[in-house]
Amino acid sequence: MKLLNLAALVAWFTFALAGVANAGVVAAAIGWLATSTLGKLVLGVALQLGTSLLDRARQKKQVDPGITGQIQVGGNNSFSFIVGTYATAGQLEYPGTYGRVGKTPNAGLIQVFTLSDLPVTAIGNRAWINGEECNRNPAATINPATHAWLGAGSFPFTEYYSGGYYFLFAKYLLGHQTTADPALLSRLGTGARPWMNDMVGRGLAQVILSAEVKRELFKGFPAGRWQVDGLALYDPRKDSTVGGSGAHRWNPATAGTPASTYEFSNNPAVIIYNILRGIYYQGEWIYGPEVPALALPLANWFAAMNECDRPIARAGGGTEPQFRCGYEIKVEEMEPADVIEELLTSCNGRIAELGGTFKIHVGAPGVPVYFFTDDDIEVLNSTQNFDPFPGYQSVFNGVTSTYPEPAAGWEMKDAPRYVNIAHVSADGEERLASVTYNAVPFAGQVQRLMRATAEDNRRFRRHQLTLPPEAFLLEPLDVVAWSSARNGYEVKHFPINAMDDLDNVNQNVALQEADPSDYDWSTSFELSWSVASLTPNRPPAQLLTGWQVAPAIIYDEQGRARRPSIEVFFDGDLEDVREVRIVTRVAGATKPNFDGYLPYGDPLENQNPRSVILNGNFPPNTPHVVQGILIPTSGRTAVWSAPLEVVTPDVRLSELDVIFSDDLRAEIEESYQHAVAFTGELARQAREAARRLAMYGLEQDGANVLDKQELRTVITAAAQGMEARYENVVTLVVAQDQVIAQRFEEVSAQLGEKASLSAVNLLSTAITMQGETITAIGDAQIAIDAKVGNFYAGGILRFQQIATDAGALSTVALSVAASEGAATPSQAAIIMSAKAGGISEIGLISNRTYLRQGDELTQLATFSGGVFRIGGGIRANWAQIDNVQVTNAQIANAAITSTKRHGLIVQ
Repeated sequence: MKLLNLAALVAWFTFALAGVANAGVVAAAIGWLATSTLGKLVLGVALQLGTSLLDRARQKKQVDPGITGQIQVGGNNSFSFIVGTYATAGQLEYPGTYGRVGKTPNAGLIQVFTLSDLPVTAIGNRAWINGEECNRNPAATINPATHAWLGAGSFPFTEYYSGGYYFLFAKYLLGHQTTADPALLSRLGTGARPWMNDMVGRGLAQVILSAEVKRELFKGFPAGRWQVDGLALYDPRKDSTVGGSGAHRWNPATAGTPASTYEFSNNPAVIIYNILRGIYYQGEWIYGPEVPALALPLANWFAAMNECDRPIARAGGGTEPQFRCGYEIKVEEMEPADVIEELLTSCNGRIAELGGTFKIHVGAPGVPVYFFTDDDIEVLNSTQNFDPFPGYQSVFNGVTSTYPEPAAGWEMKDAPRYVNIAHVSADGEERLASVTYNAVPFAGQVQRLMRATAEDNRRFRRHQLTLPPEAFLLEPLDVVAWSSARNGYEVKHFPINAMDDLDNVNQNVALQEADPSDYDWSTSFELSWSVASLTPNRPPAQLLTGWQVAPAIIYDEQGRARRPSIEVFFDGDLEDVREVRIVTRVAGATKPNFDGYLPYGDPLENQNPRSVILNGNFPPNTPHVVQGILIPTSGRTAVWSAPLEVVTPDVRLSELDVIFSDDLRAEIEESYQHAVAFTGELARQAREAARRLAMYGLEQDGANVLDKQELRTVITAAAQGMEARYENVVTLVVAQDQVIAQRFEEVSAQLGEKASLSAVNLLSTAITMQGETITAIGDAQIAIDAKVGNFYAGGILRFQQIATDAGALSTVALSVAASEGAATPSQAAIIMSAKAGGISEIGLISNRTYLRQGDELTQLATFSGGVFRIGGGIRANWAQIDNVQVTNAQIANAAITSTKRHGLIVQ
């Protein structure tokens, strides 16, 4: 690799004084030059007059301006690392998706970016995500259920927060990691491209960017530009073993490791020093010409480093170092000489080499170290060259420049141009030079550099002359003072741009005038500049205009009022609207009783304002609070409307709301008819059959009866048309196809034709055989019948169990009835039945059914006229209700939802 651009940077001092100097040291230096990288340079180059700072800045090798703004992919990219303060988009090493959120598969995206192939000291929390400035917040409180969070060290960006969750996180690895990241192994450890245990990234500074899909937050896959504090560097000023003060020690074997004493620095002189010495990682040489320490005199380098750190006042208050820099060095693409030239531009610096020794100077020229007059040079009778008039193409009266501006997302930005009005007047026109400061991401410093280079360019006087032998101690970059009556100089300062040792030991030098005032800086020189904000600038929130609410009624197909509702109004001709979300709450409640999305539809088909009647379950005659919000198609934000109050109409449930299927109605009707018969006619038929059996025996041929036994008791009392009777008959019959055991007991009272009353107790069992079919029937009844005139009252408790070869039926009934004449009796009954292989039922027959707890009338429940009313409340683990009307609702830890997302009626 070449070391320096000879035409712009170096003036060689020949070894003509070898007889005066220590021959051994000189021979060693020449031998080192012949065997080192510098051996590629040619000794004893022709003396040149030199160039100004502006010429050098314009003539340096052109590189792509600015940072690496586009993500690099693939495996054929140059090895690169960062020095100082700089930014990069990095190289994408690995993308992967994982996990599910709700019904969204692959909801998480993880991308691993390498920012530097050598460790760095820090990665800034201010980053530029998809071109927008964002802030990573290590102090944020994170919901552990957040999908995109990758655990310890994974911190969110505050600009990507929505609904209680963060959706974008970054984890920084500075290059000192020794094991694979556990979160990557956990989430990406399986699949076609798994993250493996050996994917550590040793020595690589990386960002692990994790995101959860959220359309309104992301315009595309998230990618960033990251501000980096680059390599930890050796600063000899902090090394107490070489004249500095501190723990720094030059040790390439440990450079770049956590055990190193090196620290971050964006001091240009410190960075150049490290490049010349060589960049190493854990003992392996990476970059630079490996110049030995003896070739870099520390007194000179300390002075340059301190000059870079000198504080400069800022117009807004405070100070900043005079010179700072940052750069991304691509090893295969950038020669050290070109990188050093770029860094020298950042500090108005020059480098010169003398006998294998490298000296640097930054900033304003130093104080003179040698004074001479015309007499000192005229006595040598040598030729003098004077160039007071440079070519027109080299004369400028101002400077424009670009530089990487962090506030602009590290894009190249134009600095405020510097123009010297007096020089413009002298030149007759503006002549502006253009300079690119690729390594200076500091706006104030760029202005200082522009002013110094522009003013230095106006120092036209350049001389080439011969000084006497006493000047042999001078070196390039030294400043001499010349008093010349011939040229009108009074102790005028000239830096030495180049030197050549002549055969007669005289010194041939190239001088260019300089004025320290060109480098003076005042806060009054600072020009204002501005940078457009790059913070996320999403469209303004969409308002729901034309917002109104009113009470409404939902009617059926016959125009009958069936449900109370609410009508909402909003403008129907808004752009970029997909749906409208409406939320209603009972006034004073915290939970909504309606939360639905209304399709917005085609604005050309909707009147303005648009009217929608909500299809929800609203309690009648109840104050509600209603709010709405637009749902844009593009995903931009919207804001809730003002809450408006409305009272729902007093429309209540009616008999029209009790709906049964025809089949269910038929089944219930059949059960009802059976219950009526079971407690009425069938029961009486059973009692009559028992009475006949008790009185007359089987109504069959007596030959069928194999045996019959009977126990009878009858007592009667009668007088004056009145009678009281008691009868108790126990009958046992065994016939060829039947077995019967029965007890019939009745007490009765009769008052002529005016009144009668009887009470019957029947116990009956019968087993019948018909061919192969066996039927067993058990019947038990307690029945009371009372009649006075035209009024009747009766009650029965009946049990019947039937078993056959084909099935079984068990029925229990309790029934009471009352009537007048031939009118339909009033009846109340409870009937229970169970059928083998079928359903079981409990039937209630009454005009009104109620439940009451003790004396508490508030604990009352009634069912009457098809309406069930409950005073004490209902508590259930689960209820499925097709239609409900609630006057006051209290719903804890739950929401009312509907499988029908769009429930609405459009007027």
